[in-house]
Amino acid sequence: MHPIIALWCHPRSRSTAMERVLIETEVFEVFHEPFSYYHYLEKEHRPFPNFHPEAHHPQTFDGIKDMILKAAETKPVFFKDMSYYVSDRFNSDESFFKRIKNTFLVRDPAAAFLSYLKLDDEFTVEEAGIEAQADHVDFLQNLNKSVPPIVSSDDLVEDPTGVFKAYCRGIGMSLDAGALTWDPGTPEQWDYAKDWHTDASESQGIQKPKDTKPVDLDAHPRLRALVEHHTPFYKKLMTRRLRP
Repeated sequence: MHPIIALWCHPRSRSTAMERVLIETEVFEVFHEPFSYYHYLEKEHRPFPNFHPEAHHPQTFDGIKDMILKAAETKPVFFKDMSYYVSDRFNSDESFFKRIKNTFLVRDPAAAFLSYLKLDDEFTVEEAGIEAQADHVDFLQNLNKSVPPIVSSDDLVEDPTGVFKAYCRGIGMSLDAGALTWDPGTPEQWDYAKDWHTDASESQGIQKPKDTKPVDLDAHPRLRALVEHHTPFYKKLMTRRLRP
């Protein structure tokens, strides 16, 4: 069996850019948020904006898990997903979480949530995602007796090469840093939700944001409440993040 690398993130955490890097390595079979099918179609049955499910994709947790494990029989696998999609399975599927190399990506909640509001202004506290990440890390630390690799996306845009090298050390693999740049375009893995990934599709690499002004929380009361709820979990994750 080949390695399985999971990147657990939250929405608008720059995770598609990180995923694009792993696609560009040409090492992995890459799955884009496979457990979104389980969360939104099997478990929650909630309409999700700009989500166009592929008919052949499994929807049950076990079906998606088997798809990933099957792919790893042939080559290394990378998938990125949200912790809140699978939070109900932490304790019932310990063997799966022990089989994979779990890694995490986190971004400042004010910037991430403001970006999320522009695409889905009805997203929930759960869907903001950082609390579930913190619970996920705690679960894995208890399970494996070690802290999984955690990357700050703000560190990533400041020092792409240094953070990528630290990530490679964290997953125990040597990958080509040349994958940090690419030609614009939409990878086939993003087709079913490509409207969410316009910036990543048009980019040519990991880039600093053009707008660096602080988010005005006073102008967004709902945003302030979401940020205040998730900030303690964000700070907890940041204290354990990888350093370049």
